[in-house]
Amino acid sequence: MFRNDPELQIVKKAAVLTAITAIVIMIFADNRWTASCGLIAGSVLSILRYWGLAFVMDRVVCNSSSSQRQSIMASILIFVANQLILFVLLLIFNSVSSSLFWGFVYGILMVPAAVMINCVAKTISIIKNGLI
Repeated sequence: MFRNDPELQIVKKAAVLTAITAIVIMIFADNRWTASCGLIAGSVLSILRYWGLAFVMDRVVCNSSSSQRQSIMASILIFVANQLILFVLLLIFNSVSSSLFWGFVYGILMVPAAVMINCVAKTISIIKNGLI
């Protein structure tokens, strides 16, 4: 699914952030199970969106075949469909429950948070020194 080590590291960090956030939600939230279900669904969707974006970028940047135009159009279609699915799920979860919606939103933000943590850690050279 993920072709290189940095992508896999970001997914692992997103999974750890999801587990920590789920524990915090289970301790402090009012609707624990609803928010946790939204968090897990959002995290899974966020990881799938990250994989889809990596797939799209791989096809657009690294494709050297003669059908590059078709590949780019298919990649753009996948990206737009991904955004539409996210929008529809946000609307559905908002209509079901606000705690489910906010858990889903927090779950969606796990991969961007993992990317930011990874960037900050590399900037201050924690990863290079083997501390994380």
